[in-house]
Amino acid sequence: MQPKLAEKIINFHENARHSEVLN
Repeated sequence: MQPKLAEKIINFHENARHSEVLN
């Protein structure tokens, strides 16, 4: 997997987790 792609996926999961906490 490309590092940049992995970074985007990690960021996506991080944002999703933060969204769950905020809601």
